[in-house]
Amino acid sequence: MIARWGVFYGRCLLTEKKFHVSDGNIRLDRFLHGCTGFSRRVLKESIQNSLVSVNNRVVVKPSFLLSPDDLVVFDYHVSEDEDVSWEDYRIEYMFEDEDLVVLYKPCGLLVHSSEGLREKTLIDYVRRDGISLYCQEGLQFRSGLVHRLDRMTEGLMVLVKTEEASQSLTEQFKQRTIEKGYVAMVKGNMQNDEIDIDQPIARHNIHDHRFCVSKGGKPSFSRVEVLKRYNSKTLCRVIPKTGRTHQIRVHLSFVGHPVLGDSVYGDASQRKGQLLQSYFLGFTHPRSMDRMRFSTAISERILS
Repeated sequence: MIARWGVFYGRCLLTEKKFHVSDGNIRLDRFLHGCTGFSRRVLKESIQNSLVSVNNRVVVKPSFLLSPDDLVVFDYHVSEDEDVSWEDYRIEYMFEDEDLVVLYKPCGLLVHSSEGLREKTLIDYVRRDGISLYCQEGLQFRSGLVHRLDRMTEGLMVLVKTEEASQSLTEQFKQRTIEKGYVAMVKGNMQNDEIDIDQPIARHNIHDHRFCVSKGGKPSFSRVEVLKRYNSKTLCRVIPKTGRTHQIRVHLSFVGHPVLGDSVYGDASQRKGQLLQSYFLGFTHPRSMDRMRFSTAISERILS
């Protein structure tokens, strides 16, 4: 993948992205969604407005089928004054003080923006609610972040308000002293009550937006515990000891039990996002040094 970012033309931001297709017979809009994370609505409008070309020919149909070795170029124009609407997301705040805030991120909400992507994010919603977040110079779009959840993963997160809190929580994540717990509904009937998945993870060498188990990857460990078995699916608790991108989704797919609804690593027939939830979070408060633990009930979306 080749990408060039942030070229300004007048009062418009032009972001050009180039992608090489490895596997064919996939719709153009679905391919770009997997590569960029942009919403289907944004991609549909971009394609219909002649901002996408395939092999140097403009394509205006989102349903256009790609072939192996196709070159897709996506020119995404954004006006500096563009009005971006607010969606109907409600942020539940579990705890807040002068140093940090613990909240519940809903499914479907992107945590932070990137250049060229114009939609309201979790950071925007928190700011709208009057909460000030710590911001490193030049990284305004990542204000308050010391970790993240995928767009379609819901659950508990901690955001920081001060530089000291940012340094403390970042170090705790680095030293793996943060306690994290997830629940996932996975495909199939998992036979073992407990599974330790100790498999290294690396970025996929062809699909740049994906990750995979690879001998040359970074050490990654996840413990999986069965909570309840159904006829064709299993409810699991997952405790990741490391924090690699997409770690739980990659590991569960590797052992043959992908998270239901996962469009990247499994079967997305449910069309409501991967059934994965961050339900437990524990850390040491950066000022008081008290150990803080937060938990939430299993989401109805996971159980339905």
